[in-house]
Amino acid sequence: MSSTTHIRLFLCELETEEEKFYLGDEEVVRVDVIGTVVYISRREKVITFQVDDGTGIIHCAKFTTPEPESDYNHPQSQREKGPSHSLKNQLLSLAPPEIPLKLGDLVNVRGRLNIFRDQPQIIVNSLRHVHDVNEEWFRVLEISSLRKSKAACVNKIKESNTEISDQLNCFFQSE
Repeated sequence: MSSTTHIRLFLCELETEEEKFYLGDEEVVRVDVIGTVVYISRREKVITFQVDDGTGIIHCAKFTTPEPESDYNHPQSQREKGPSHSLKNQLLSLAPPEIPLKLGDLVNVRGRLNIFRDQPQIIVNSLRHVHDVNEEWFRVLEISSLRKSKAACVNKIKESNTEISDQLNCFFQSE
C-alpha cells in the first residue's frame, strides 16, 4: 500500500502493533475519516480535538500557522529581517484560513497516523466541514462495499487455491 494514499476506514478496523497501524494485514500510514467532533482544546500552536466516526474515537492534532507580524509592510523592518523573512510571511499569507471548529461539527479529517502518549493520533493535513449528512452515509456504504468486495476476492482466491491443491493431490496420488 502506498504511503501517500489516504485509506478510508472505520476507526474500529484500525489495529496498532509496535507503533505501526494495520488494516487487516496491510500497514496504514495515512487515513481519511469522517466523524463528529466530540472534544476540542486550543493552544498557541496546535488545536487538538477528538473525532467519533460511530465505531471509535481518535485524537487529532492540527498545527496552526503563526500570525504574520503587524510590521510586515514596514520597509525598515524588511531590511533588518532580510528577504527570507518576507518570503515566509508572503507564503503564510497564502495559506488557507484556519477552519473554526465547534463541538458537534461533522468533519472530514485526512492525515498521518502516529502514537502520542500511548494513544493513536492523526496529524491533520486537511480538515473540511461536511455539510451534507449524505456524504457520511455514502462513506459508510463505500467502506462496507470495499470490505465485501475484498472478502469476496479473498474467498475466490482461497477457492481457486483449494481447487489447484486438490488437482495437485490427485496428480501426485495417481503416480
